[in-house]
Amino acid sequence: MDLKAHNHSLLQTVDSLHLKMAERSEEYEILKNYVDSLHYQLTAFQNSSKRIIKEYESLKIDYVQMKVDYDLQTREQMERVNQTIEFLKMVSKRANGFVEWAADLRVNFFSMQPHADDLNRFLKMICKELGYFGRFH
Repeated sequence: MDLKAHNHSLLQTVDSLHLKMAERSEEYEILKNYVDSLHYQLTAFQNSSKRIIKEYESLKIDYVQMKVDYDLQTREQMERVNQTIEFLKMVSKRANGFVEWAADLRVNFFSMQPHADDLNRFLKMICKELGYFGRFH
């Protein structure tokens, strides 16, 4: 009977080990599924990160190009403004010179009595036309 009891004890031990092994197998599957899930999430995050980095690089390139374009346009506009200012200065100088010349003519020709009234009207008309450039008297 000793052998039978020992055999029975061994069978119980084997059954107990089978149960523990089945429990461990279930725990292993749960852990394996968890690891697989984490691996899937990590892969998804890596892919998302790669897409975000690509989008960032693309936006960075677009920003640099837009900044270069803006700087060029700003320089061109400043150049045009400066050219316009110079042109207006030149027009102003010429208009002032013309007004001085007209005033000199008025003084010189005013002494010519027969034509003084006609000349005066003519000069007033010129000065009025030049009034678009500013006030000239």
